[in-house]
Amino acid sequence: MRIETHSLGIRVVLVEPGAFATDIWDRNVKLGAFAVDPRSPNHERGARYSEFVKTKVSKADPQIVATLIADIADNPNPKLRYLVGRDAKIQLWLKRLLPWKRYEKTIAKAVRID
Repeated sequence: MRIETHSLGIRVVLVEPGAFATDIWDRNVKLGAFAVDPRSPNHERGARYSEFVKTKVSKADPQIVATLIADIADNPNPKLRYLVGRDAKIQLWLKRLLPWKRYEKTIAKAVRID
């Protein structure tokens, strides 16, 4: 899409944020409420993940992302990719260094869903 729209003056970029303090964390817990319900076959898995998000995920100020997006919009020649947050950068390096299946297992173990 970036190549297709360039001649039209449209610049397509990727903004890849890590964990930021937005309502997505609480909203996802509400949407996935059955996963932490004792009747769910995923009860233990959902509870482990929920606990991980509450206690281990460091969430930065989302204003950082908003400011970056505004800066990108003002830039006539933006880069293709903008990684925002330490965890986003770490994940990109892990994806580059590890085979995909190993990366998936590493992340699943880290967030306690495996």
